[in-house]
Amino acid sequence: MPFAQLLFATGADAYRVEQSVIRRLRAEGHAVFLDDAQMPIGGYKETFDARSVSVQRLLALAEAER
Repeated sequence: MPFAQLLFATGADAYRVEQSVIRRLRAEGHAVFLDDAQMPIGGYKETFDARSVSVQRLLALAEAER
């Protein structure tokens, strides 16, 4: 079950917001949390430590990029 869900008109819109949020967090120094062995299907580059990046922060960043 997701913590939250944001609806977008297109997949391209969702991807643009996702990439903006990831760039912002990386620029702030948040490193990749999991490695490719822990996520063999992919997506590890989009992971963050939940102890330092809260769901509320992610939602706020995503909403600001909409």
